[in-house]
Amino acid sequence: MDRIRTPAVLSQRKRQKGMRSPNLSCSYEIKFNKFVIFIMQRKMGMTRRTFLMELARRKGFRVESELSDSVTHIVAENNSYLEVLDWLRGQAVGDSSRFELLDISWFTACMEAGRPVDSEMKYRLMVRQILDTHCCCGTCGISTNTSMSW
Repeated sequence: MDRIRTPAVLSQRKRQKGMRSPNLSCSYEIKFNKFVIFIMQRKMGMTRRTFLMELARRKGFRVESELSDSVTHIVAENNSYLEVLDWLRGQAVGDSSRFELLDISWFTACMEAGRPVDSEMKYRLMVRQILDTHCCCGTCGISTNTSMSW
């Protein structure tokens, strides 16, 4: 009885699939030159990041694959402000204030609108700290367990 050689066919298909390089980038028109986006992969995964980068490029945004001096907006998903700052320190970034540090919700709003939206406070990553303070003057408005954002 002859053996069926289906594994050879499957491996050939896999090879053909693998021959397409995922790093081939199409050139898209950049409509929004003032915005240079970097999407953090941390806690996101490479596949999702690649998909989001390609989506933004199709919509006319400039998206950098690597963090560079030209980046203006850093988008993070499921990362706190402090986690992003810590990651930036690991990248030897001295002055993180030059970046808009934004939650993925800003990116989503931009994709829905098809253009950049204002980076309002609701989209910015910020430090949240619980103050356990007792005000003695009674006029400053700080009460025990007040949540502050900077």
